[in-house]
Parts: sequence; structure tokens; C-alpha cells
Amino acid sequence: YNQNLCPASYMCPTAAAAPTLCGYGQYSPVGSIVCTDCPAGKACPHPSFSPYNCPTGYYSTNRAKTCTACPADHSCATTSALPVACSDGYYAAPMSTSCTQCPAGYYCDRASSPNNPVRCADGYYSPAGSSVCLNCPPGYECPDKIPIACAAGTYSLGGTNACTYCPAGKFCTTTGSPPMSCTYGTHSGYGATACTKCSAGYYCPRSDMNFELSCPRGTYQSLTGQLSCISCAGGSGCSAVASTSVTYCATGYFYDSQFGCTQCPAGSVCPDPRVPTVISCGYGYYSTAGATKCQICQPGYYCDGTQSLACATGYYSLYGQVRCTKCPPGYQCDVGLKNPMGMIRCHPGYYVLNNLCTPCPIGNFCPIPEFGPIACPTGTFAHTPGMSLCEACPDGYSCTDASGMSRCADGKFSYLYENNCQNCPENNTCPYNVKQDCPLNYYSAAGSTNCLPCPNGKSCMRSNPVTVCAAGQYSLPSTYLCVNCPPGYACADGISAVACTAGTFSPTEGQTSCTACQTGFYSPPAAAICTSCPGGFSCADAITITRCLPGMYSVAGSGVCQPGISGFIYLPFTDEALPPITIAPKGMYSTQLASGQVAVYKCPAGKYGPTLGATSVSQCITCPAGFYCPIGTGNPLLYECPQGNYCPAGSTVPTACSNGTYLYQKGATVQDMCLPCGPGFQCPQAAVTPKPCPLGFYCPHSATYPCPNGTYSGYRTGLRTADECSLCPAGFYCPEGSATPTPAPKGYYNPYMGMYNVSQMLKCPPSYPCPTTGLADYRGPSCALGYYCPGGTINPTDNPCPAGTYSGSYYATTPYDCLPCPRGYGCVAHSTPQSIVAALCQAGYYCPRGSKTITEVPCPAGTYRSTTKGKKIEDCYPCPNGKFCVSASISTATCPAGYYCPLGTKSANQYPCRAGTFSSSTGLESQDGCSQCGLGNYCPGAGTAVVPCQTGYYNNVTMEAPLCYKCPAGYYCQGTGVINPVACAIGFYSDEGASACTNCEIGYYCPEVGISKANKLALYVCPAGMYCNDLATHGLSIYPNLDDHGCIVGNYCPAGTIAPVPCPSGTYNPVRGRGSVSDCLTTVQGYYTISGASSYISTPCSPGYFCLAGSNTPTQFACPAGTYRHLSQGASPTECVPCPSGYYCLTATSNPINCPMGFYCPIGTSKPESCPEGTYSNILNLYDSKACLACPAGKYCYVRNLTNPTNLCDAGFYCMQGSRRPEPKDSITGNSCPIGGYCPQGCSAPQNCPAGYLMLISGAKAQSQCTLCPLGYYCAGSNSPLPTGLCAPGYFCSLGTTTANPAAGISPIGSYAPVGSAYSLKCPRGTYGNTQGIDSCYECDPGYTCTDVGMSVKISCPSGFYCQSLTTFNSLGQSYDKLPCPIGKYNALTGRASANDCLLCPGGQYCDVLGMSASTGPCDAGFFCKTGSPYKRPPTTEASGMYGPCPVGNYCPQGSTVPTPCPIGTYSNSIMRVASSDCLTCYEGKYCATVGLTAPTGDCSPGYYCPAGQTTPNPFGCLAPQYCPSGVGSPLECPTGFYQDVNTQGYCKQCPSGSYCNKGTIMTCPAGFYCPQYINKTNLHNTFCLLYTSDAADEGLGVDLGGRRIIKKKKK
Repeated sequence: YNQNLCPASYMCPTAAAAPTLCGYGQYSPVGSIVCTDCPAGKACPHPSFSPYNCPTGYYSTNRAKTCTACPADHSCATTSALPVACSDGYYAAPMSTSCTQCPAGYYCDRASSPNNPVRCADGYYSPAGSSVCLNCPPGYECPDKIPIACAAGTYSLGGTNACTYCPAGKFCTTTGSPPMSCTYGTHSGYGATACTKCSAGYYCPRSDMNFELSCPRGTYQSLTGQLSCISCAGGSGCSAVASTSVTYCATGYFYDSQFGCTQCPAGSVCPDPRVPTVISCGYGYYSTAGATKCQICQPGYYCDGTQSLACATGYYSLYGQVRCTKCPPGYQCDVGLKNPMGMIRCHPGYYVLNNLCTPCPIGNFCPIPEFGPIACPTGTFAHTPGMSLCEACPDGYSCTDASGMSRCADGKFSYLYENNCQNCPENNTCPYNVKQDCPLNYYSAAGSTNCLPCPNGKSCMRSNPVTVCAAGQYSLPSTYLCVNCPPGYACADGISAVACTAGTFSPTEGQTSCTACQTGFYSPPAAAICTSCPGGFSCADAITITRCLPGMYSVAGSGVCQPGISGFIYLPFTDEALPPITIAPKGMYSTQLASGQVAVYKCPAGKYGPTLGATSVSQCITCPAGFYCPIGTGNPLLYECPQGNYCPAGSTVPTACSNGTYLYQKGATVQDMCLPCGPGFQCPQAAVTPKPCPLGFYCPHSATYPCPNGTYSGYRTGLRTADECSLCPAGFYCPEGSATPTPAPKGYYNPYMGMYNVSQMLKCPPSYPCPTTGLADYRGPSCALGYYCPGGTINPTDNPCPAGTYSGSYYATTPYDCLPCPRGYGCVAHSTPQSIVAALCQAGYYCPRGSKTITEVPCPAGTYRSTTKGKKIEDCYPCPNGKFCVSASISTATCPAGYYCPLGTKSANQYPCRAGTFSSSTGLESQDGCSQCGLGNYCPGAGTAVVPCQTGYYNNVTMEAPLCYKCPAGYYCQGTGVINPVACAIGFYSDEGASACTNCEIGYYCPEVGISKANKLALYVCPAGMYCNDLATHGLSIYPNLDDHGCIVGNYCPAGTIAPVPCPSGTYNPVRGRGSVSDCLTTVQGYYTISGASSYISTPCSPGYFCLAGSNTPTQFACPAGTYRHLSQGASPTECVPCPSGYYCLTATSNPINCPMGFYCPIGTSKPESCPEGTYSNILNLYDSKACLACPAGKYCYVRNLTNPTNLCDAGFYCMQGSRRPEPKDSITGNSCPIGGYCPQGCSAPQNCPAGYLMLISGAKAQSQCTLCPLGYYCAGSNSPLPTGLCAPGYFCSLGTTTANPAAGISPIGSYAPVGSAYSLKCPRGTYGNTQGIDSCYECDPGYTCTDVGMSVKISCPSGFYCQSLTTFNSLGQSYDKLPCPIGKYNALTGRASANDCLLCPGGQYCDVLGMSASTGPCDAGFFCKTGSPYKRPPTTEASGMYGPCPVGNYCPQGSTVPTPCPIGTYSNSIMRVASSDCLTCYEGKYCATVGLTAPTGDCSPGYYCPAGQTTPNPFGCLAPQYCPSGVGSPLECPTGFYQDVNTQGYCKQCPSGSYCNKGTIMTCPAGFYCPQYINKTNLHNTFCLLYTSDAADEGLGVDLGGRRIIKKKKK
């Protein structure tokens, strides 16, 4: 092949191959090695042609042979890109570079007409950019395929090019609805938007009228919008066409067909000119000519129907009288009287004489005017004319003549209601002519006007004083007798009783003087006995009683307060007894103050009081170690130091063991006794036992630390270090202190270990849900179809695609990855491509793009769709005429009866037949198919049949009535279908809407026709004083009158009453025709009327009672308690007189009652007064409480009104005169038996206990309650409540002791007895007692010991101990004991007194226990003890180096005082070495230059070697060919490839090239071999030389000089 250029349209990839022809859509110029694809936007018709550009409107893709024209419905903006389909509403012709928007009035459907817009059909329109044409909407016209709103008065129902004028007889309220027919009573012309009401004088009888009709002559219409005209009724006329009103006769006239309007005659009425009837007035009424209403006859007149005439003198009349009535008794009647009730009643005190009210004459009374004058009864009088009651003759007057009264003469008297005066009796006085008893100690003779005082010392039993009273007596005013002077009083002159003064007494009756109280007693004034001064009180002046100061005391009967005794407690006083006295208990002390009072104190905290009766704080002792003492402690053993605490001496409260320690035993004394808490345990403050370290924590040394972040403890307690906490696994995190790992939450994962915070968890990436906790990897389930999964999603179905979208991808991450639902389908939430196939839009609905349900948009009411998969509103079809279609209809429904349905009707009841019409047919298309109702009927609208007017209604107005009219009041409409109402007859009435007239009820009258209920209630109510009743069932049908219908006597009749009302009890009525309760007359005072409806006055009031005016019983008002009345006819409470003294009067008493025994009754008593507690009475008719007798001493009178004392006073109490209780406590009438005495039953004063005993309680009842003298005291035989004194020092007193130093009570040797001891006490620790009868023990001297209680001698301090004085211990607040030498010390001597006497343990020895008299023994080998060692094997080195473990670099044989250094050439790196053999020989390569080394001194020097045990760095030189680096124990051979030829060297030399070195010796490389650096004999490359590809090799040097590939020569 010649070397020619590759021709055009061919390619020549290699020079050796023939040219290859390029394919279609490719090209190549001359000399090409490859064919080139034709680029997009160009065409290559032949490989030999160069590419040419596609023209505008064409396009091509890569390797195109030709350019392609852009298809219709597509645009080709560039020639190099594929055509782009036009959007809905756009179009494009072939070869277009862009899509054009579809113009308004056209639609661009890509399927049917992709090239050009299509014009919308008539009745349709479209906006620019539409893909479909829309139906022209209702209310619009579309002449140019653009909607234009219809003008007012026109309409369109949609789908039209032009709007239509509204026809005449109809109206169009909206432009989008069909025309509506004008209703009855209205009309309209063309283009009306509303119908016009027919004018007055016109009528419109049909619907759809386009004009109104004139009312003909003889009819009229005054209203607008009416269906018919009204005939002119009688009494009127209508002469013109289109009349709007009628002309009636004038008021008071009636229409006569012959004479026309005629005036109503007198005696008749014409109430309504429209009614031709003339009504006559009834009896009791009258009228004048031209009247419209009958007038009722007025009081004082009578009426015959035509005129009103006045009554004659002596007669009267009420309302509506036909004739006049004779005036009744007690009334005055004048001619033509205008009194509302027709007459005047005379006042009480008057009577009628010659038809005039006349005053009652003197000496008579006129209680009611109906009766004539009545003569005043005996004991009463009337001194002026006109009296209605006679007055009672008062006390002190006589009334022999009923016309007046006269005062009684002096010395005479009279009682109330008595006519004559009497002489005043003896021992009475009659001042002001009223009899009264002479007061106490006064007297009088008969006929006296005043009382005289009874002379002193005389009795007044008769009318004159007699007999002088003897000494010791006096005259008692109430008894008129000389009586003995009572106890508590003195009667020295026989005239008067003088009360004893305070501090004196008189014990019995008849005393002439009072006696002074003895010392220790007191008395109040008028005392019969002196009272013993109670314990705890002072009675210094025998008059007043004063309580002793706190801390002081007094014995009952002493009357003097004594100072308290130190060591005793005087408890506070009570009202029951004297203050209890007791010895000061342990833990307390009491001290006498300068005032004599005893103050009580508690031992302070930190101390305790071991003895009874302590008198000073010095007797409180420091609390011992191991115990604590709160304030007032008596026994420290009750307060042992609790577990977890320690108590040094003097502790007030336990001290808690510190944090990190614990203590399970009680009674600890120092913190050192608290044990340390071990690792793995925790011990809070005051811990009793260690507790394991809790979960999530570790405890290295008692302290508690949380496991660090990123670790956890697991279910293990007791961790000791943080290393024991486990590393948190992947999928979890572990905050500080975790017991278990916390899983990563759902939606997160964690691939790392050791995480500690939830914020470190990683959110699972989008598309990967993480449904569980604790994930270490997010790769798991994919997102579900129909769902999307953003980052952090938990479940595959957590986020459904929203309704209206769907998804077929497992990798959707946002809602935007969900696709819109296609048209004609409904996509619920989480829809998939598979699920929406069956989700076709249901019939009756359409579903645009993105619909959420298969019922997304219902076809609107007025349309329907019968098939599925509707996509747009145009897929819903209009409802045809005669049918209706509700929302979402799938078919049409026939219009029901009573309705009509034009095109597009939306519901069955959208177009009802208008009111007044009906239809029984279905499927109507307009109102014209509905029929009229007719007269007597109505049609409410949407009717399927006519409805007759219901009963009580009528219709005579129109043929198309929407409602019937309610029957007017005064008429009735019976049955259904009524056309004209009927007027009610006379005697009847009706309300509006009545189906029948009602009988006029009782209390009313109905004298005319056509009376309405409202008029009956307002105009025809029966007048007051009348009773309108026809045969007891109905009211009247005529006007009422007094003769026939007047209210009966004893009753009254208010206006409209249904029955006469009886006059109330206490009143009466003697007259007919009364109208008010005020016409009933009140019964006069002193009399009563029992029942109602009475016409006369009744009988007088009963004795013991009085009757005020209006009373209705003979016992209307009882005389009040404390008064009485023995006569009848009482008229007021003042006529009840007070009850006399010595008597009592209950309510309504007519005779006073005797005052009973045990009571007294002052004047006016209503209930006997009880003799007070502490008194009694055994006689009748007492009138004063002073007459009640005082209860005698030793007895009590417990309750009131006693006739004898109740009983003896209780044991344990004493009762003086006048005691009210068996256990008095007031100190006046008695009290509880005081301390120091006893009181048997009936006691009048306390009794004393015998000598040798005392009484320590109050209220003692018998001698047997006296007790022996208490322990520690002696009682010499007094009756004091306190012992005589304390037991003497050195002695103790048992119960009943009588002397201060009893022989049997001397304290023995080794014991002591302080003052007041009840028993001897052993000498305490630190003291001894070598004699008997001592009150304190002797202190042990220093150097001696007294460690036991009760010691009688002191003992020399033993060896190993030292003994200090008791004073020293007390000053330190410590318990006494011999003190051991501490550990590490000893004492070989006895009798030592100081700690300085204890010596340090000697060198090499140890002292490991307290109180040693010699060392224990030698210290162990491996330890050293210079001096004072407390350990055989000291665990640590003492701070000053006195003892400890043998240190490193040394050894310590047994009993070493100091460590011994390891010798030269050795060392020791461990402690507690025991011998020199335990020191280590200095090892090879090292040297040890000094003694006591803990490690070798250093390395052997380079060039030298050191065998074991060397003391210098260069003991032996290294010889060639060996070498010795630093720190070797023997010479070394040089390594392979090295040599050494000089002595004492520490390194080897490198073997040079051309030589080889073996075991440190250098040799020349033999022939046939080559030797690079570092070579030795064993590595001569198998003794073979190598073959080289270059001839430049130098075999002697063994190197490749040419740099070419070396090829190994084969072995021969």
C-alpha cells in the first residue's frame, strides 16, 4: 500500500490496512484516521459531504443523516435539541420554534387539533390558554365567546349567546335564575326585577298578572296587594269605581234600610254603626238618645232603663239599683247620697235617732251603732256622751252612780270594778285609797292611812308591839316574833342582829358577841366558824388569805409561809390541793434563794447528777467517755453512745464518725475507734456498717465517684477503680454514673464505642428508617412504597405521601418526591401506582389532578354524572326540565307534587308552588302548572291539595290565600272551611280565634251581642257589692241590680267575685250589698265574734283573759304570767292585776296559787323562785330568798328548791355553813381536805394525822391514808405535810425514821452518807473510806489507786501504770482510773504518779501492749528498733526514724537497733532484708563501688568487661579480635561483616569491599568470587561470579559497571 493520504469519507486507523468507508451520519475529510459523528443540529447526507446546519424549524440529533421538520404541537427553539411538546392550552404548527397561547374564545386540544385553535361553539366560551371550552355560565351571555354579565331585568340559564328579557307577569331577582311568577296580589311588566303590589282600590286575583284590576261599584279595597275587593256592608255605601274606603253612619246612629242613618232612642244603645241591631238597656241601667253604651245606675239612685232618679230620705241604693232600699239600723241615709256604698254608718258611741247619728247618753254606752244605748254595769261608769264602752271604776274610787266616780275617804280603799269603799284592815296601809301590806318590821291598826315601824326589841304579832326581845335574840320583821340570833351574828341588845366582822365568828345561835379567830385560821364577815388556813397559804391577819410565793410552803393551819429547803422541789399550786413537795430527783438540784424561795435547776448538758436532793451545780459530774448527757441527765447509762458515733468525756450529743469511716459497736470514745471503709465500699457520716459501692459508681478509698463518661458499671456493685467500669458499646451511650448503657433512640444509630451523650447519636440518613433502639448500623429496611423517609425516620410507614399524591419509589425522602394523583383518580394517603389503578373517580363526582379521594369534587346541585372517571366540571351534565339533581347525583329525579322544576333545578323543594296555589301532579316545569285554592281554604305553599280553614279561622278575602284569618273576638268560626264569622249572642263572649262562644262566667255579665273577651274583662266586670250569678253556673246576660244581685249580709263581694266572701272572724256585717272587707265591722273590745259571715255582735270575754277589738274567741288574749283577772269582759291587758306576794300566777290565771315549800314568790311572780343552792325551806308562801335557811355545817344542799339538806358532806372534803356541793372548793363554804390532814364524811374542819406520820396528798378521807415519813427524812411527830428535817450527815434514814441520826443508819466503812440520805453510798472510784459515819469519802493520793467502788484503803499504783489524783481527772473531764503506760513505753516501778515515769522501750526491743512493766522482746529480723517501738514488726518507718522496716540497701538481723549497710560489691533493692547474704552481688557488666547501695554504681567502661561482684568500672581489658562495649560482663565477638585488630576497644570496624571478615578477623576476597562491604566467608554468593550483558564488568571488584540487566549464570 502506497503512502497516500486517506481519501475523504474514509478513515485510515493504521498504515497497513486499507481505508474504511464511513457510515451514514458520519463524515471525514482527507487524511482522517477515524470517522466523525455528525453533531446535533447538523445533517450529514453522505460521508463525503461536510455537515450543514439544520434550518430554523428543523432539528437533528447526533449522527443524523438529514434534518427533521419540527412536528405540529411541538416547538424547536434550537436545532440541536429534540422537539418539546406544547403545554395544555398552547398550539404549534409544523416547523415552529415556539408554542403559541390559545386565544380567548378558542380551545387547543393536542389530541384533536394540534396545529390550530378551534373556535368555541355557541353558548360556550374560553379564556386565553384554554384546552377546553366552558359552558357560558348562568347570568351571562357569550356573543363573542367571552362572558358578559346580563343586565338587570334579563336572565340566562347558561349556555347562551344572548340574555333574555324577563316576561311580563314575572320577575327576575337574579340574572342567573329562571323568571319567577308574580304572586297573587302583585303584577309586573317586561324586564321587571320585582313585582309591584296592587294599589288600594284595585285587586290582582291571579298569578303572573301584567296589570291590576279596578274594584267595581259597591265594593272597596283599602289595602294594597289584595286578591279581591270587599262588599260594602250595612250602614255604609260605596258609589265610585276603585273605592279605597266606605262611609259609615255617625256614632250613636244605626242604618235603617228605609230611613238611612237614624239616631239611637233613649233606653237603648247603638255600639257599632256597622251593626243594624238596636240594644235595649236592662234594669239598673239607663241611656239617653244617641248613646253607644248603657250607664250603670249610681249609688243613691235607681234606674228604670230610661232615666236615673234619686232615692228618698231614709233609703239608699248601691250601683245598678232598680229600686231604693230602706236604710239599715246604725246607718244614716240622705236623699241622693253619693257615698260610694250609698249610706253612712254611725261611729261607735253613736246610735240612729230620727235617721240621724246621735251620741250615746251619759251613764250608757253604745258599742255598735246598730244597738240602742246600754246602761253601764256595776263597777263601771260613762261620764261623757258618745261612749262606746263604760270605764272600769279604778282602785280607790266608788262608782255608785254610773254617770261618774268619787275618791274613797282616808283610811278606806276599793278594788278595781268595785262600786263601794271599805275600811283599811290592820297591818295594812291605804295610801291613795289603795290597800297595801305593811312592809317587814312595820305594823298598823284598822283604818290606818300609813304603817308604823315595829320598835326595836319588840315583836309585832298583833296590831300593837309587845314584849322586849331577850339578849341573844332580835325581832325578825317577816315573822313578828323574837328569834335567836343566828350563827355568824351577835345580838347584844336584843334589838338587832349584827354580823361578825372578818376575822371573828359566832358558832351557835343566841350569841351576844363574836369571838376572834385563833392563829392559823381566818373568817369572812358573818362567819359561823373560822376556817383553817390551807397549806400553801398565809393568813396573817385572820381576814385575808394569801398564796405562798413559788418555792415556799406553809402547813395547813399554820397560816405562815416558810422558806423552802434546798434539795427539794415545790411543784406549782393547783386548785385541788396544796403544792406537792418532793426531793430533787437525779439530774436536778434546788437551791434556797435569799427570798426564802427554792429555785430548781437541771444539770447542764455534758454533766449528770447521780444523787437525789442535790443542792448545787457542783454535784453535777462530767459525763463519762462512751456516753453523752443531755440537759437534766440523772443516769448516763441511759445515753450510751450509739453505733456510728463516738462520745468523749463531757459529750452533750454523740459525735458522728467522719465520712469514710464506720463503727458497729456502741460506747466508742474517740474518732480513732471508727474503722476505715475499704475499697469498693462507701461509708457516709455516722455509718454503722460499710455499704457496697452503688451501681454506676466506684469507691477507691471510701470516697464515691461516678463511672466516667462513656463507661458503665453493669449490674455490679462494689467497684473499686474506674478501670472496673466497662466501655460503653456501639449503639448505646453512657452518661457519667451509668449503671447500664442507654440505647440510641429510635431514628438514630451509633457506630462508635465510649459515647456518653444522646447528642452524639447519629440521625439515620434519608431513605433508611431505624425502627428499634440501640442500633449500631443504619442499614436495615427500606422506606415503604407510598411513603417517604427523611433523616431520622423511625418506621418505614411513619410519613405517608399526602392525600392527592402517590409514590412508587423505595427512596423517597421528602413529600416533594410524591407525584400528583392523575386526573380521573383519587389518591388517599400512602397511595402507590398499584393502589390507584382501582381508585377511579366515582359517578356523580369529578376528580382533577391531585385529587385526594374518589369523591373529591361532587357534581354541583343542578347537574349529574352517571359514569366514573370524571376529570373536570364540564363532565357533569345539566339537570333537564321537570327533574331535579342534588349534589353528587348519578341520575335525575322527578319533580314531586307541589313543586315545579325548570332546567338545572338543584333540589326537590327548590321551586315550591307559591302560597295560595297547589299541585297534585309530578314533573311540573313551571309555576303555571299550580292551581288556585278557593274561598274557605288556604294553601301555605308547596301544597299537593287544598287545606280547609281550620276551626276558629275563616277566608272570605281571596282565592289564593296563603293563610286563613283568625276569627275576630266577639265572633265564632265553627268547623272547617268557614267563609264568614258569626257574632256571639247575648250572655256569651269569645276571644280571637274562637270556634264557639263561651258562657259569661260568674262575676261577669254579657248584656249585648258580639262581646269580646277583652271587653268582658274591661267593661263587664260585676260591680263591687254585686254577685253576678245565673243559676249558680254562669254570669248574667242582663245588667246587674242591687235588689236581685246585691251581696248578702255577713259577707262582702269585691268586683268580679265568683262567690260572696264571708267577713273574717272578729268582724260582722249587718248590711246587704257590701263590696270590700273594710265594710265588715270590727267586734268591739271586751267581746268576741267566733265565726265568719256574722251579722251580729257576740258574747263577753272569759275570766283570766281579755279581748281587744276584733277578737274571735272568748280566750283571745291570756292575762300574762304574773297577773290574774277574776272577772269576765276584759278589754285590755291593763285589766289584768299583779299576782300578790307569797303567791304565783300562771298565764290566764283567774285565782292566785300558794307558793310551795322550797320556793319563794315576790309580788308579780309567774313561776316560783327556787331557794338557792346551799339553802332550803320547809314552809309555804315565802316571799323573799332571805327567808330560805342556810345549809348547816357538815352537810350540803346540792340543788335549788330543797325542803331539807341533801346529805352529809363527802369524805375528803370539809363543809362549812351554806355548802352547795358535797365536795366544795371555794374555801368559803368548804374545800378539799388539805395536805397534812384528812376529812371523813360529814366533816366540818380537817383532822390531823398522828405523830410519826404525814399526809402528802390532798383530799384524804381517813387516817389510814397517812403515810410513813419518807426516805432520807425524819418526822418527829408534827402534823406538817413536810418531814421535820433531812437525815444527818453520815447517817441514812429509812421509812418511818423519827430521829436525824438513827443508830441503825450509820454509814459503814467504804461508804458515805451525805445529808438527807435514804441509804449509804459506796465510795466512788478515786476515793476510799476507812472509818464509818462519814458524809464524804477521801480522795486517793497521787501514786495510789482506788479503781473500785466501796474501797476502804488506797493501793500503791502497780508497775506498768501511773496514778494521778481524782482532781486531775475531773479537771480534764475524764473518768477516774489507773492509767497504763502507752504502747512503746514501760514502767518497772510501783507507786508512780506521772506519765513521765513511763520509759521508752529500749533499743532492739518492742513494747506492744498497754501497761507494760518490761519490754515484750526483741524486734524481728528485717526490722530495726532504735527506741520506743510499739511493734515487733513495725509496718512503716516512724516519722523521726525511731523504728520501721529495714530500708533498701541494708539488712537487719533480729534485735537490730539500726540497719546494717550491704558491703562493697553488693546492693539491695528490697526492704526487710535480714542478713548480709540477702544483699545481691553486683551483676555482670556493672560495678558496686560503695556500701549500702540500693542499685549498682554504674556500667563497666567501654573496652573493659566486668564479671559479677566488681567494685571498679575497668577491672579487665578486652583483647583483639574481641570488643567490649559499655556494661558487658565478658568480651564479645565482632558480628558478621565486621572486625577488630586493636585491644581494649568498645566497638568493631566495617569489613571493606574486596575483603571478607570472619569472627573479627579480616581476609582478602579469593579469586572467582566478589566481596561487597560487610561480607563474610559464609556469604560468598555460593562462590560463583555472575554473567553480565555488558562487557564493562570488573570481575575483580565484583561490580556492574554498565548498568545493564544482570543475568545469572547457570551452575555447571
